[in-house]
Amino acid sequence: MASGHGNTVPALWLLLALLLASLSAGMIGQTGQQGIDPALDGAEAATSARQVEADCEGLTFEDIFNYSYAHFDIDVYDTWDGAQFNLVAYVNGSMAGDLRADVDELFDGLPGGNNSYLSSDERDGLEAVGMDCVVQTYTRTGFRGGPAHRGGQGVDWNNATWVREGMEIAEHNMLPDYDPGRRDCRNQFGQPSGSDGCWEVPVYPSTEDDCGSTSCDLIVWLNGTVDFDEASDPNDFTFAMNMTNMSNIEIDITLPLTSVGAGDLTGMRVKLAEECDGRDASMSETGGSATIPGECTNDGSTSVVSRMVDANHLQVTVLATYDYDLWPLGQDVFIDFTTEPPPVDDPPQWTTDAPSDGDLLPVADVDTPQQIVNEDAIREWFSDELDPGMLSVSCSGADGWALTGGAANSWTVTQQTSGPTTVTCEATDLSDQVSGPRTFVVAVALDISAAATEVASSAVLTVISSTEAPDGMLVDVALLQGDSVVTS
Repeated sequence: MASGHGNTVPALWLLLALLLASLSAGMIGQTGQQGIDPALDGAEAATSARQVEADCEGLTFEDIFNYSYAHFDIDVYDTWDGAQFNLVAYVNGSMAGDLRADVDELFDGLPGGNNSYLSSDERDGLEAVGMDCVVQTYTRTGFRGGPAHRGGQGVDWNNATWVREGMEIAEHNMLPDYDPGRRDCRNQFGQPSGSDGCWEVPVYPSTEDDCGSTSCDLIVWLNGTVDFDEASDPNDFTFAMNMTNMSNIEIDITLPLTSVGAGDLTGMRVKLAEECDGRDASMSETGGSATIPGECTNDGSTSVVSRMVDANHLQVTVLATYDYDLWPLGQDVFIDFTTEPPPVDDPPQWTTDAPSDGDLLPVADVDTPQQIVNEDAIREWFSDELDPGMLSVSCSGADGWALTGGAANSWTVTQQTSGPTTVTCEATDLSDQVSGPRTFVVAVALDISAAATEVASSAVLTVISSTEAPDGMLVDVALLQGDSVVTS
């Protein structure tokens, strides 16, 4: 794992230094090419590459910029020696303006720099060196085979490292082209010799109406692959991730239940998942004292759930927040995986919150499929020694209707005949123990109609309950127009 930092600006300055170095090198004997000149000899090119490596090594994605929310997808290969990483980060509201201002400030002292406008040249300049920098940053993730572990001085976490080949970085709306403050500018950075087409926008909108509710927000994508230092033993291992400075994230880790080396991994489960707070995040990645598994102290800002995506894949979701004011207090998450059966392995049980035999699962009178069982329902309906999301839930019946199973044990129905139907559902755990079946009534509980589908000012929406509707039924109505949602 790696330590994070509380300030993004120094990291952005490193990117600017790399940009200026590459432009200077590219002007030596250049004839209009962008970046490092192809005529550079091997020694000069190697020196430039080493500069990128030295300046960016040890940073994290969060050192470069802050975001409002980020979603990581980590898909581990069945060789267990690498993974596909897909990241999308959303930078919203004033945080988007702060990022644009930070980038503009980097060019202070250069023509057009630090003028409260972000130009297409400034954006393109950072993008020119961004990938070479990111590939040297820490991924924050590590896998350690063997018994559960919590790190400590000198521990090798088999950290995941970026692979340059195939990496993709993209952004949306760094420069909102519909900003009313848009204006032309003189090209300074995109091409060393200068070119037409430079334009810039204010780093902050002059009024809120310039952007509306979301139009100045920006998105960053990072797709790439990582290697592990050595293939992890998938039968017993700990996944560790440094969550420091990751302000608001969701991480989905998908693991194959087969291995080229270890074979069948059916029965893999999360033995223990815990957040560990208190490490001095300003220390090196191997610094700090070890904690005994199960004895970590934390503030509860991280949660971990697991589910069976399908018969061949286990997925773990990590939700975490971090308060920047806590820096340099570290925040880490450790997830211990094993294929050993749990010490106590009872059949899954229906909870008191689950519907009883004969209870109604209501749907609306529409022609599209409607979900009657999903992951939230499974966690509410069943209890088990393992995460209820690990249960396999099967449903059958729905005579006269269409019943379809989907990912993560979801079940949908589509009305094809009038009148109610019945559906029988049952949960099975990893040891093939069952909860016992329950049968529910599925029926149209309400009908929704409107005088018109498109209206200029007002509309009449009619909601009529059916004979199958339960007494005291409550209906939530949501109206959507563009990005706006109104509920009642």
